[in-house]
Amino acid sequence: MAGGGLAGAQLPFQPDLPLLTTLLFGAAGALVALNAALPAVLVAVFAGIAGLSHGYVNGASMAPEGASVLGLAGVVTAVFCVLAILSAQVATLRAGWTVFAVRVAGSWIAAAGLLMVGWLLRPVT
Repeated sequence: MAGGGLAGAQLPFQPDLPLLTTLLFGAAGALVALNAALPAVLVAVFAGIAGLSHGYVNGASMAPEGASVLGLAGVVTAVFCVLAILSAQVATLRAGWTVFAVRVAGSWIAAAGLLMVGWLLRPVT
């Protein structure tokens, strides 16, 4: 995410990238909802693409407002902390109902992603 954010702060903004980041967000939720067991390599590739694209969009949206590298570092640190804490908590769940609850949360994330894709693709009049 940090690399994408630094690139986004320096390079011109690509208008198609919010759609890609929204699709990746929804896909992550769908994978959780499906309880998909992916190989570690695919998880790493997915996380890398998601981190770079989300970082790029974040850096590109912060640059016009004059945010510094320190601001970007704060965002990256906050995202890392939240994701590390949540993933560690989910990894310890063993009871059937807790796994089900995480899958339900994943389905809500996938649904939010679909709603946002519709919002991005709506005709502007």
